[in-house]
Amino acid sequence: MKKVLLLGLIVLISGCVSFQPVRYTDFLSQEYLDEYQGKAVTAHDDIAGTQNTRVQIIKSYTSTGAPSESFRLSQMEYKNTKTYYITFCLSADSWWFVNKLIIKVGNNEPIVLKSISQNTDVLSGGNISEWVMFAASLEMFQVAATAENIRVRIIGNKHIEDYEITPEDQVRIKRLLAAI
Repeated sequence: MKKVLLLGLIVLISGCVSFQPVRYTDFLSQEYLDEYQGKAVTAHDDIAGTQNTRVQIIKSYTSTGAPSESFRLSQMEYKNTKTYYITFCLSADSWWFVNKLIIKVGNNEPIVLKSISQNTDVLSGGNISEWVMFAASLEMFQVAATAENIRVRIIGNKHIEDYEITPEDQVRIKRLLAAI
């Protein structure tokens, strides 16, 4: 009996010693890892005939290192027509029901954007995700890359959150502009 307990204890201890926590980035493809690290990423869809170039600005993380609140700035190109989008991505434990984005640059009048597309999902563990897309412009991205004192407000039916665009965020936006 003592040998069985001792063997069980050894197996348990060796299992605990060899346990390595899993990070969010361990599961990412190179494309998403590049985006996660702030690089501009371009994806081609030969069937649809589109090209999407994007960069992600991450504002907060979950305990596993996954982005919980982030903005994705992107340019979609189809038949030589370019459109620009800002997508707010949320992974949280309760719904925000995001429907509006306000951008304030310095003392200028705020720019108010209403959502043009929303995607929601229930994740494992009772968490949720919201992806809300807003129409943008190349000029907005250019201003965001260089202006000082940029604040962004996300407005939902159940939550309002303010963010600042930092110099690090502006570096990511400049990478997107260089790629497009």
